[in-house]
Amino acid sequence: MTKAKETSILIPQLCMFLIFFGFTLNINAIHLMILHKTCLVSGHEEAVCTNTHEHPDVEDEIQAKVQTLTPKLIMLIFMPAAFMTLILGPLSDMYGRKNILAIPVVTGTIATVCFLVQSQVQEISLALLYGACAIIGLGGGLGTFVSTLISYVTDSTPPEHRTERLSLLLPMLALGQTISTLCSGIIWEQAGAFVMFVLTFIGNIIIIISLLFLEESQTGSDDDKDHGRTFSFQVLLRNATAGWRVVTAPRQNGGRRRLLMLLIIGPAAVFFNTGKDLFKLYW
Repeated sequence: MTKAKETSILIPQLCMFLIFFGFTLNINAIHLMILHKTCLVSGHEEAVCTNTHEHPDVEDEIQAKVQTLTPKLIMLIFMPAAFMTLILGPLSDMYGRKNILAIPVVTGTIATVCFLVQSQVQEISLALLYGACAIIGLGGGLGTFVSTLISYVTDSTPPEHRTERLSLLLPMLALGQTISTLCSGIIWEQAGAFVMFVLTFIGNIIIIISLLFLEESQTGSDDDKDHGRTFSFQVLLRNATAGWRVVTAPRQNGGRRRLLMLLIIGPAAVFFNTGKDLFKLYW
């Protein structure tokens, strides 16, 4: 195996880890920063705002003031991202996987700079926070990055090795998210939101540099390229229903049951993680 080929195998794993590490770090930093700044603006002392868990009345007061803000910011990211994924997917067949992979990373980096600015301003700027989250969403967000990266690995890997490659790639998603979650509290207590955003910014720069060394894959079939050239509502509909067509296609040896199980487990996990956070915010 050539050195270039080895690099192309390792880069997707690194990028998957860093994108989820940084995104999770950003979300945690934003939430903690909003709580802290709201506490200070409400007239409480720095010592109280740094340790609100020791002051239940203050903690309840601050939570009540910001309980709807974090869900709004998350919606501003994921709602546009879901739509943009349908658009950017076909475009990756036309312009290459690398170029589309760069879009959510670049927009995420721009948003992180906005968060860095907000971390240095005492007042909470809703326009800045809303704008930054909208930028992430319009860049396709995690959905575009993950789907395009999986397409890249699928394109560039012989069929007999695809399962192995994907089994090495997908755990990086959970690993990045888990490590970021474990580190968030420690980094916040020791260094604050600014350092958390800086770490995300550095991670995004590493991803962008890594993409420069990534060999472009063979992008899709001739049919996919034709659909890309005639980009239209039909292409959006085709991409939106692609998952359903895969699930309902005839399969042997219980393949359809396993796909349905995966289809249920994924949304169920997202619903649980989102639901428990919303429950904490509202109740």
